[in-house]
Amino acid sequence: MTLGKAEDGTVYANEYGVIAHRLIKKLETLIRGVRIDNRTVMPNHVHFLMSVSSLDGQGYVPDSFTLPFTAVSVFKDITASVFADIANGAPSKPPLWQEGYSVHRVRDREEYSAIYKYISHNPTLWQDDIHNPQNPRFGEWKEKS
Repeated sequence: MTLGKAEDGTVYANEYGVIAHRLIKKLETLIRGVRIDNRTVMPNHVHFLMSVSSLDGQGYVPDSFTLPFTAVSVFKDITASVFADIANGAPSKPPLWQEGYSVHRVRDREEYSAIYKYISHNPTLWQDDIHNPQNPRFGEWKEKS
């Protein structure tokens, strides 16, 4: 199963990609304190930049360490369920999402800006992406795990 196709630096989302894009944004309503600042759906993976906000107006963020992991888990569970419903209950083969994923804590505005730009421009980098099965470097992320 794919989320779309990449051509000439643009990802064209299919039905699954459109749903994934919407569900990333829906995390804001599902998980208190989460704001999605940027997102992109690639043919076989997603990127999103999430902010965790204070719930008490004083800077306190409950579970600020675990919240990003919770958001990714919720996203993966919901998309897998919705996609299985579309496929009449058939599980995705191969599995829809890889077991591992990366969560990075942004430390300052400069880093935030760089990550925001990376996510925005990621479709233009698909040809060289290690998640692209057409790339000779495909799968290098597994070696780093």
